[in-house]
Order: sequence, then structure tokens, then C-alpha cells
Amino acid sequence: MSRSFALTVLALVLSLALPAPFPGTAQEQAEPPPPEEQETAPADEPAAASATVALPVPDGAPEEIVTLIRELAEEGVTVDFANRVIEVRGVILLDRMNAGYPIEYLIVTEGGFTHEALGMVRATPSKLNAAFLALGLSPGSTVQFVKKDPPPPAEQIISGEAREFDAIPPAGSVVDVAVRWEDDAGEHLRPIEDLIVYITNGQALPRRGFVYVGSRFSRMVMGTERVEKFVADVEGNIVSLYLSGAGSCLLDMNSAEGAEAYLYDVNTRLCPERGTKVSFVFSLRDP
Repeated sequence: MSRSFALTVLALVLSLALPAPFPGTAQEQAEPPPPEEQETAPADEPAAASATVALPVPDGAPEEIVTLIRELAEEGVTVDFANRVIEVRGVILLDRMNAGYPIEYLIVTEGGFTHEALGMVRATPSKLNAAFLALGLSPGSTVQFVKKDPPPPAEQIISGEAREFDAIPPAGSVVDVAVRWEDDAGEHLRPIEDLIVYITNGQALPRRGFVYVGSRFSRMVMGTERVEKFVADVEGNIVSLYLSGAGSCLLDMNSAEGAEAYLYDVNTRLCPERGTKVSFVFSLRDP
């Protein structure tokens, strides 16, 4: 059993065993573009995570949670139990669409779909997931596709006028995500939705927040063996706009529109420049 697997399972057990958080205290994917179409990753990557200082954990927290918080600090993550906030240091990857690829992910790791993502972090997704669990969240459900009964006429499905399935939006605890950065004008803190616009009309996304779905474990072939892996660790995607129903990310868009072929671009009027060091701030909404 890997260490990240054990930490995630431990946090899940703790969150289910406790009646409330600690006292005081949310696929089918496009292939990446050919190398000649990809832009070079920004040279200004996240600063060394070792500069992040771990916040204190509640008195009486298990040693495993203390260890988790210390390890997260080394990856640029702080967990504020009192305010139920998680802050992750990262970098802006794209300040406009890359090679015509719309934005489908808001936050990824180095191994994720960086060619269509707004920002990148160094944090291990399974450890970040354990932090959400330690704050008392339980995974919700990703988008569900339900076949219509009776189905629409075949000619309407073929023409695109009607769909064979209804998309039921993700359901569960909602987490607000904001982006903090500094530039010559001072410090900024904006909801992450403000940094994304619809390609069709240039309007920013509604501030709906994101549903915590917690990714999942899956058996997959690694070399010659079948092993149990945390999917977000393998795929490297953390916060998704695109909804396939796979439930592979930690957080999904709080709307079914991500399954309806909506197209998104970066809000060039507000988004910091590519390569800007930022913090992604996850704030848990009250139940």
C-alpha cells in the first residue's frame, strides 16, 4: 500500500468517524496537441514549496494528520482548520487559449492536461484530497447521464435538436475557489470563475463554486502488474470544467453545463500573465 493511499484512507475513516470537523474549524478527454502546436511551459514555475509554513492542527489530532499537514506544507499547501480553508501555491499556465484548445480544467499538476488548463500546482492530489476529508467533507457524485424515457425521435437526435440522455449535475459539498496574486497594482483576490469566459459571448462564468467529488481509486495496469491507484494522481487533473461522468478530479463544475459542450476561454482582461505565481484558495461553504 502506497503512503498517499494510506493517508487518504486514514483521512476518510477519520471524517466518517467524526460527527463534525475538528473543533474550531467538493473520461473522455482530448488528446494533447502535437509537440509543434504546444506552447512551452512557463519558465516561472511555482516557488519552492519548502517556503510554506504548516499551520497548527487542532489539539488531539492523530499523529497521521499532523504528518499529512507537514507533508502538504512541503508541497506548498496550508490547511486552516479554524476557517476551513485550504491554500495551494501554484502558477498561471495560460492567459489565453493554447493552440485553439478551449479551457477544460482549472487546476492541474505537471502530469495533467496542461495544454488546456488555467493553472498548475505541485501538490499531490491524493494528499490534497486527504486534507478535504480531514476538514470533514464527504465525496459527492459527479455528473450522471440518464436515458430519456421515452427517447426523442431518432431524426431529432441525428440532427442535434434533441439528446438521448439528460445530464444530472454533480451533487455534494460546494467549495469556492479563488485566486490570489500580486502585481504592480497590488494584491488581488478573485473568484476563479471571474478568470474564465464563455467563448460564445465573452461573459464570465457564474460564481457557482465547485462540487467536491474526491476523485476515486481504480485498478490499472502499471508495467506487468495490476495495481490500485488514485486516479487524480495518475491523470494529474484537480478541478474540472469538462464533465465526462468519470469522476476523476477532486472538484467538478457545480452545473451540468460542463457536459453540454460549452466552450471556455481565459478572461484576458482579468487573468494574471502566464507564469505569474499565485495561490489557489479553497473555501468550504457552510452545509
